[in-house]
Amino acid sequence: MAEPVQKKAKMERKFLFSSESVNEGHPDKLCDQVSDAVLDACLKEDPKSKVACETATKDNMVMVAGEITTQAKIDYEKVVLELLPELVSIHTWMISLVLTARVSVTRPVR
Repeated sequence: MAEPVQKKAKMERKFLFSSESVNEGHPDKLCDQVSDAVLDACLKEDPKSKVACETATKDNMVMVAGEITTQAKIDYEKVVLELLPELVSIHTWMISLVLTARVSVTRPVR
């Protein structure tokens, strides 16, 4: 007797699983924490906030980019600069970043 089509389809499925992992102190971990802090700040003031942001860092610059829809009045530069000293104990490579950090905030023209 032939196997049912559904059972045969389940047995033949193949997929590729991949994931990314970085070590403690990697710049990606810092960037994730900055993005999370921005999200937390928005949700704290406006629970209906929609936040899609990414953070990049290089030398003494932190850039937060993306799309944020919120009624909250957030000082993004303050959020980033207040977070950086907390992270120095984890991310020792960024001591110079904390001392000289530049944060750039650009708002779209509407």
